[in-house]
Amino acid sequence: LNLNADEYSDQDKMKASAVGLEQLHLSQRRRILRVSAGSSSSSSTSAFLSPKATTIRAAVEEGLKQYEKGEYVAALSMFEAALSLPPKQNEKAEKQAAYYDMACCYAKLKRADEGLNALRQAVEMGYDEAKQILKDADLAPLRKAEG
Repeated sequence: LNLNADEYSDQDKMKASAVGLEQLHLSQRRRILRVSAGSSSSSSTSAFLSPKATTIRAAVEEGLKQYEKGEYVAALSMFEAALSLPPKQNEKAEKQAAYYDMACCYAKLKRADEGLNALRQAVEMGYDEAKQILKDADLAPLRKAEG
């Protein structure tokens, strides 16, 4: 897994700085969840009200809320809980998001080996946004650790 950002075009760099890296990676995760929802009409709002999420998607969304508050250990727990829930139809992207977000949490917690492992699992499950991995500011400690 190569995480070096030398392959960015100037256009990618300008886009990333214009949007803001922090905002970019969070919006990317939400996009993954929206796309995976497909034609599902269930509301994710209940996940934010319930202390225990009952679907992978709801647990990932709750984890993102914790992550945005800087509560990385709590977020990590929600992402791990998401992966322990029984899968429902069309939840592959949610699992990818959970692994990706776990990698971000581990990076913030300075646990690079675990972060790289979580990122590998996201890729193995089909996460293919290489540019996102390379420019996500939260994954910078993982890129440094990989050398």
